[in-house]
Amino acid sequence: MAHEQLDALVEQGVNFIDTAELYPVPFEGGKVTEEWIGHWLEGALAAKKIQRDQWLRNPSNNGAPDMKGRKKPWGFDQESLLASCKASIERLKCQYIDLYYLHWPTRNVPVFGCISYFPDKNRPVPSFDKGEVKDFEAQVLAIKALFDAGLIKHWALSNENNYGVTMLCLTCDRLNVPRPVCVQNDYSLNNRIFDTDCYEACHRFGLVSCHFGLLCGGVLSGKYIRDSPYAKKDPGRDLGECRHHARPNFQPRYSYPMPAKVGMSCES
Repeated sequence: MAHEQLDALVEQGVNFIDTAELYPVPFEGGKVTEEWIGHWLEGALAAKKIQRDQWLRNPSNNGAPDMKGRKKPWGFDQESLLASCKASIERLKCQYIDLYYLHWPTRNVPVFGCISYFPDKNRPVPSFDKGEVKDFEAQVLAIKALFDAGLIKHWALSNENNYGVTMLCLTCDRLNVPRPVCVQNDYSLNNRIFDTDCYEACHRFGLVSCHFGLLCGGVLSGKYIRDSPYAKKDPGRDLGECRHHARPNFQPRYSYPMPAKVGMSCES
């Protein structure tokens, strides 16, 4: 089924695959998506359905502890990035990665529902550094190692804000490393945080945006509304099997009730 879906995308002119070592989400082993895509890409190239130089592969490093139980914090240190990037290339069956994302910041930063910064509280995403100058320098030098090894053509950020974009771009300029070219943040009719907390830095440093969550995990499709006619357009799957019903704790930021008071807590 996955290969058939990818074939259908090619027929529609798609030439851009965005994946990650963390996927599928909800987490069920990880790395599987890259393996499926890699097998498909190998066959599609052999059958000349696609051309390598016209097809973009864009995986993300998850920045979390290693899925094999490694005790050392994963983060974005040089050893971790090199290992993860090489593993993604092997799974995707390609010689290099066109656009390599850092999936989320490894400092304490409000993402995935929380919109306020609390210096004394940690987010659901693990924090491995303090967001100091030395931390950004180490991450940029780790990215440089990927360039030097010929593993990536460009790099990008995800779930970042103005502070992170600014610090990383200035650090790149100081260390003579290519700047990130793209930012991928949660963005939809229900979430316009990017407009006020990241867009200015992206504009001034020349980064483009490639958002996710445009339908809030399907919530904005209307199918989760009681008696919605849109829920009847998926005859192959009962609405109760859709992710926000089957897994109510998955991405609650998209479907929880509006709070009675203005603002959301760190745990939202």
